[in-house]
Amino acid sequence: MPCAAKGEFALAQERLFLALQAPTDPARWGSAATTLDLHAALADAAASTGDLETVSRYAPLAEREARRIGHRLHLGIAQRARGQAAALRGAYAEAESMFDEALSLFETLGARWQTGRTLLARSALRAAMRREAEARADRLRAESIFVSIGAAPDAAEARLSA
Repeated sequence: MPCAAKGEFALAQERLFLALQAPTDPARWGSAATTLDLHAALADAAASTGDLETVSRYAPLAEREARRIGHRLHLGIAQRARGQAAALRGAYAEAESMFDEALSLFETLGARWQTGRTLLARSALRAAMRREAEARADRLRAESIFVSIGAAPDAAEARLSA
């Protein structure tokens, strides 16, 4: 991921930490960020910046809560974050399994941007595993998705990650 994006994720992560510490009033579902929203966002931001300690703390919390209430989008985000953490630890088979599970959820939901982000993560993993043809196929599919939804910065990232 380009340095600018890492900076953006780092800033988002900092603000999410502050949000977790802020007092909250009871709110209707969907009217304010929930603890699940914050845990999923923290896990995602930490995974995107390679912060193994933070992703290891928040991804399991997000996954547990997402499973409890049946929130498939946040479950996929937590699984992708866990996959990125596993990749950072060198547990490639675990990482690939987590990415595959996240992809299945995102594809079922029609969450194309999340699908593309997960394909890029799996592409990097497969490249690290020296499975170049599969890595390239994932990267090209991610780029195609990003182009189709008008996510030009993400499409550019996919092109640069070759």
